[in-house]
Amino acid sequence: MIGLPRQIFLEEAALKRLKDIPEGRVLILSDRTTYRIAGKRAERILKNRKPETRIISDGLKLKARAEWIVAVGGGRIIDYGKLLALKNKAELIAVPTAPSHDGIFSPTITLPDLNLFSKPAKPPFWVIADLEILREPPE
Repeated sequence: MIGLPRQIFLEEAALKRLKDIPEGRVLILSDRTTYRIAGKRAERILKNRKPETRIISDGLKLKARAEWIVAVGGGRIIDYGKLLALKNKAELIAVPTAPSHDGIFSPTITLPDLNLFSKPAKPPFWVIADLEILREPPE
C-alpha cells in the first residue's frame, strides 16, 4: 500500500491554508533561507497558535512538543520534518519552497548526514504548495 497526503493545496497564496490546521501544538521547521522565503510568513499566519520555530543548522533535537510539524523547505527540511513527526507521533504538513524534489510526497526519509537512506515514514498529512513561493525557488 502506498500512502498519500490527505490533501494537497496547489494554488496561489496556498500558505494561508495553514490557518486551517486542526487543533494542537504547532512546530515550524526550516533552515535560514527557507525561513526568509516562507517560514516567517508561516509564523505570522499561525501567530494565534503560538508556534515554536526551529531553524535547522548543525543538527536537530528529535524531541518535539507538537502534534503538527510544518516543514518549510526543500527535500532535506521536509525529510527532517518526516523524521521529527515519526519520532514524536505527530503529523507533518509539507510546505515546499522548490518543486525539484520528490520528498514533498514521498513516504520515505533520506538524510545522509544522519545515515538514513529510504527509511519508511508516513507521507505528509497535507502538502501546501504555494505557487507564489514555488515560482522563485532558492538556489
